[in-house]
Amino acid sequence: MVQKRKPVEKNNTLAESTETPHTVGDISFSGSTVRDFSQMAEFPYKNHDTAHVPQGWQIVTDGTATAIATQLQQHGMGKVRGADQVGYVGLASQGANAFLLGRKDQQGEWQEIAIAFGGTNSTGPSGELHRFKQWTMHNAGNFVGFVPSNLTFADRLTKEVQAHFGDQVKVMTVGHSKGGLEAEYAAKCNGLDGISFNAAKAGIGTRRRADFQAKQLPPTQSQGTILGLRNSFDLVSNAKPGQSLATEQILLRSPTHDDMDLNKVTRQVEAHSQPTPGMMSAAAVLNSIANTKDSVMLGIKDHVDFDSIRNMPLDTGPNRKVRGDGPILRDSMSKVAAHKAKQTQPTPPTRTQGRSR
Repeated sequence: MVQKRKPVEKNNTLAESTETPHTVGDISFSGSTVRDFSQMAEFPYKNHDTAHVPQGWQIVTDGTATAIATQLQQHGMGKVRGADQVGYVGLASQGANAFLLGRKDQQGEWQEIAIAFGGTNSTGPSGELHRFKQWTMHNAGNFVGFVPSNLTFADRLTKEVQAHFGDQVKVMTVGHSKGGLEAEYAAKCNGLDGISFNAAKAGIGTRRRADFQAKQLPPTQSQGTILGLRNSFDLVSNAKPGQSLATEQILLRSPTHDDMDLNKVTRQVEAHSQPTPGMMSAAAVLNSIANTKDSVMLGIKDHVDFDSIRNMPLDTGPNRKVRGDGPILRDSMSKVAAHKAKQTQPTPPTRTQGRSR
């Protein structure tokens, strides 16, 4: 008789690490590390190179992508394309790109699936790049208060992935920039764990829809944790209007900014990003930001700087560059403090026993 596998909770964090984290990349989240998930967030930009798949994970190439694409087409999601060789499911003609990565247990069964959503510069399975459509159909729609098609697609895709694998497999989401918002939205709508890097903020329509979807979840299902990481000078994740859908945020100050006045540049960004009505006002905001040289140059670099996030050291001192008040960071910082205290604790002198007479 075949033994049935035990179902997992949708926001089950699996086995969390007890090791001391030394960098942001070492922080434990959802049974893996921030470093692993940052590699997944980069995967849609790296021509789907397996060198950018974290150790222990693999591209889901078993026919799942095409099967899910077929289901989405039957549910009226348009010309959804599946490409099993790279685990791709998406609307390639619109730039809504997602990739399925997974890891297996010792019996060779799928244990966890991560849906990696690509941002504005991500490519489809054949290298398709539709940056203009993504800006006009996706980013602009979210900005002015609509729920754009890429977010509806992200939610439907996540539901189909859960239905395909069943309760025995944990599903979570990951993404960067526009893909980061897709990951946060899909996670919130489905009560899953999700992690984003410099994610775009959710407009009012997106937030309301995500809140509504979350309230429709079964009362027995608890909400997952959505972790958002953003660099302090990043223009996309720090721009207004909008709000993050993350339940916990970690703010990082890049090491290359040591000679900059953080408060000054932050005020510049906020001053030129205040919510104003109408598309003409939005254009004026973008023009004002373009005239703020320091903000733009730092913001562009920070937006795509995964290395500075992964390698940012965790320090408990007053000048620490990693800040946040959520339980994930607090737990990591407490481990760092305990390790530091142990390292600085003086070694008691060894007693020399006298020779007995």
